[in-house]
Amino acid sequence: MWWLAVLALFSLRLFPATWSFWLDEAIQWQASQSLGFYLTNFAKFDFNPPLFYFLTYLWQRFLPDYLEIDFILRLIPVTIFLILFFSFYFNLKSKLGLKQARLAGFLLLTSPLLVYYSSEYRSYILTALIAFWLWWYWRWFIFRQKLDWPNLVYMVIFLVLSLLTHYSLVFLVLAMFLISVTQDKINRKQIFLIWLAACLAFGLIWGRIFYLQWLNSQTMLNALPNWSMILGSALVFKQWLFILVKFTLGRISFEPKLYFYIIGSILSAPFWLLFIKGTNRDKPSFYLFSTTLAIAFIHGLFGFGFSFFRFLYLVPVFIYLIVLGLKSVKRQALIFVYLFLVQLTAVFILISQPKFFKEDWRQAVTVLNHDPQPAVLVIPNPATAPLEFYHLKSDYQILDPSQIEAVSQDKLYHIDYAKFIFNDDDHVQKLLDKKAYNLIRAFKFNGTQVELDLYQKQK
Repeated sequence: MWWLAVLALFSLRLFPATWSFWLDEAIQWQASQSLGFYLTNFAKFDFNPPLFYFLTYLWQRFLPDYLEIDFILRLIPVTIFLILFFSFYFNLKSKLGLKQARLAGFLLLTSPLLVYYSSEYRSYILTALIAFWLWWYWRWFIFRQKLDWPNLVYMVIFLVLSLLTHYSLVFLVLAMFLISVTQDKINRKQIFLIWLAACLAFGLIWGRIFYLQWLNSQTMLNALPNWSMILGSALVFKQWLFILVKFTLGRISFEPKLYFYIIGSILSAPFWLLFIKGTNRDKPSFYLFSTTLAIAFIHGLFGFGFSFFRFLYLVPVFIYLIVLGLKSVKRQALIFVYLFLVQLTAVFILISQPKFFKEDWRQAVTVLNHDPQPAVLVIPNPATAPLEFYHLKSDYQILDPSQIEAVSQDKLYHIDYAKFIFNDDDHVQKLLDKKAYNLIRAFKFNGTQVELDLYQKQK
């Protein structure tokens, strides 16, 4: 019965796996087509480490071309989540017992944040898996002074894998180091050597490309100043509110936002109260959780990237501490049912409402391909990967908005992608108006970023 329930809950993430790719997923697919292209051209202009790209490259090499569709490609992150679940369940079973491991397993399976990101063709769920392994080895081996050579080697490997998976994991890595060196019972010399070895290995493998990525990110931020606001800042209180609410309810929301935040905070309060109770039973894990966020906050005061979804790798630690907290309260079964039903309801809302799609490029390309008289398509150059993935017919002439002055055709399509970043002052519409183009039809799709407009030149 337990395993049937696991299978049913696991299958929930297959529903968002059928959604349209969004831009970053299409770029992931595009960059993974050739390892040589990725390493020599793409990587230095990206903002991510290479590990997930290597996995998706191998996956795409294995698949025949006709199976390179969004659902099949997403089986990679879905499979990674399955590995995370088994790692989480069996390790907790060894430490907490069968009952607590099952409760934690149910909460992990129904975490709305993990349901969403374990169906996305990006590195976030791999980040959660690597972070779990790293935390487990740190907590149960290194932190307990089981410093034999196999465990030291494993710890270095997991540290290097973390830095090669997602740069947000540097906050976790640094938090582990700071907590470790402040403990009298831990051999500080060994800790320094472990972290030094990991940093040197990362530098040798990826240091040069990381430096180029940093330089290019500064160029991008200068060219597109609004992009930094999308990345997230620790100075914005809403980002902290997101962590409190989104860790339990995931990406769902409703209007007006004020009501959502109030209701979401009330629904999330029992989770965080149990989390606080659980910290008394495992202070090192709580210190790790809180120190990671504190370091990220300090970084966010001077940089960007402080967003709730970049910390989803803390969700397994969050659930672990909640289950520890459950052990110290009365009516455990009733409270667990509440936690489980809140998460499960949020998941059902997520998978049943197309409005929670990020971007419906599949439908946008379908509309364009159904036009018997293809024309000019104006779209920002960074946003063209989904057109290739969903096979936009080759009859379209694709132009960047900077090339509008050269357009002379009577009909024109414009995809106003990520307007806040690329077209916040409506300069594209102003140029089209200047060239005597009238808006004929505006197409709206699921999600918030993709808008398709059809223009006709005045006679």
